[in-house]
Amino acid sequence: MKPGDPPEGALSESSIWMKIRHPHITLVGNYGLVLVFIVLSISIIAGSANHFWVIALSVLLTSITLLLALWASGSGQRTMYFGLGALTISVATVFVQAVIRGEQYLWLPETIDMLLILITPIVIARRLFLRHIINMQTLLGALCIYLLIGLFFGCLYTVFDFLIPVPVFTKIMKPTISDYLYFSFVTLTTLGYGDLAPEGGFARSLAVIEALSGQLYLVTVIALLISYISGKQSDKHP
Repeated sequence: MKPGDPPEGALSESSIWMKIRHPHITLVGNYGLVLVFIVLSISIIAGSANHFWVIALSVLLTSITLLLALWASGSGQRTMYFGLGALTISVATVFVQAVIRGEQYLWLPETIDMLLILITPIVIARRLFLRHIINMQTLLGALCIYLLIGLFFGCLYTVFDFLIPVPVFTKIMKPTISDYLYFSFVTLTTLGYGDLAPEGGFARSLAVIEALSGQLYLVTVIALLISYISGKQSDKHP
């Protein structure tokens, strides 16, 4: 075993996805890079409008971000090929929508991204638990999961509004993707600015679930950190 290589058995597959690395930057386990891409994706979508090129860029960037997260988590070839296929379908759907000049297929790329976002935190959490240590990469990975929760509910609101003939918001008749994402993170962080409010029982239920999910996740992460720090202190002072 060469110095700097991962321990035997740490990664079950030795595929090309896990071997490509820069001399100074290891992609597998590098959640700092994943976090940068997630923040960049959120920033572009949050400040965008329903223009074709903006939607195409946001879909492409989100898909690449999720693929990068799966790669950093040491996902196998099947998972990566599934992600590549999903990315291709998402981008192709956006271009088809631009050609036919309609919005009836906008829910499809959002649904695909939503499924990828649902899978990605599970893969990240699995890798973090398998590490059995808490360091900077663990904290960055936990932060990535928190932001992905907000992205997931943003996609969920979008799909809900397109597929079910019930408005999501009370004050906006035709919300944009930016509105859905903005409302998602305002709800996740329980800021409650009041400029957007859910309409109807189902939208309110989703908002409650998201708010509770965000708070319970943060409490769980903080409790694990406190437990880990307490354990380290106990080891130093028996």
